[in-house]
Amino acid sequence: MNFIRSFYINNVFFRYIAILAGCFVLSYWFKSLYPIAWLLTLLLVGLFLFDIYLLYASGQSIKAERKLPKKLSNSDINPIIITFETKYGFKTYVSIIDELPVQFQKRDFLFKTSLKKGEKRQFDYEVRPVERGEYVFGNLIVFASSPIRIIQRKYCFQKDQMVPVYPSIIQMQQYDFLAISNRLSTIGLKKFEE
Repeated sequence: MNFIRSFYINNVFFRYIAILAGCFVLSYWFKSLYPIAWLLTLLLVGLFLFDIYLLYASGQSIKAERKLPKKLSNSDINPIIITFETKYGFKTYVSIIDELPVQFQKRDFLFKTSLKKGEKRQFDYEVRPVERGEYVFGNLIVFASSPIRIIQRKYCFQKDQMVPVYPSIIQMQQYDFLAISNRLSTIGLKKFEE
């Protein structure tokens, strides 16, 4: 069951199918093309099965982690870090989808890259919440492909991570630092004594 849930066919496969269909159609007029079309079909089936073997033979070969701060600061830029690595013994093409909280209204978050054998990499992006509350990050989804790129294997990590958003923590910390150092008067703030 896990195999079926993680198994996806890449768009390249459908291009190959279209080329094969074109070869079979042309073989109606060019008879010598018919055996070539069948050879290409057998080659595609062989590559399809070999691609499945490459991606599924070694078990869990992709690791990814989303590193969130303990709290987000409202109306400020907050960094989010994603680290990922491959254990595959070949160059791996990855597509990363991070399911952002509904408050951001962003449904097209996608990052594509390739990883060399055993490579570990980090990807940073920024979010800017505009209202307080609880922000729930969904799945961190990684699609992995071999150099053949006929199929993709889906990996899911870190479902439903909740982070609270508080009023501008970053600015509060800046003003707190200024108050400690008695420099409030330099930015136009004056301390009133009662």
